[in-house]
Amino acid sequence: MRIVVLAVPGGGKTTIMRYVQMRKPDVTIVNFGDYMFKAARELYGVKDRDEMRKKLLPEDYVKLQEIAAKEISNISGDILIDTHASIKWRG
Repeated sequence: MRIVVLAVPGGGKTTIMRYVQMRKPDVTIVNFGDYMFKAARELYGVKDRDEMRKKLLPEDYVKLQEIAAKEISNISGDILIDTHASIKWRG
C-alpha cells in the first residue's frame, strides 16, 4: 500500500500520520521533500532547503522529484508519503 498525504504546511499531515502509525506500527512514513533534499545535496551541493529554492531551476526540481519517486518506490511494505501539493518559488 502506498498513500500520499498532502496538504499545505501546518495542515495536520504529520499529526494524522503519527496517529496512523500508532494504530499500524508496521507502516513506514517517508517525507518526499527529504528524499529530494538528499538528492539535491549530492547533485548540486546545496546545504539547506532555502538554498534549493534560490539556486535550482524548475528542471532541476523535476529531476529531483524523479529521483525521490524512484527511491521511495523501492521501499518495501506499507508507506505513507508526506508531501506538499506545491512549493514556494522565487519570482
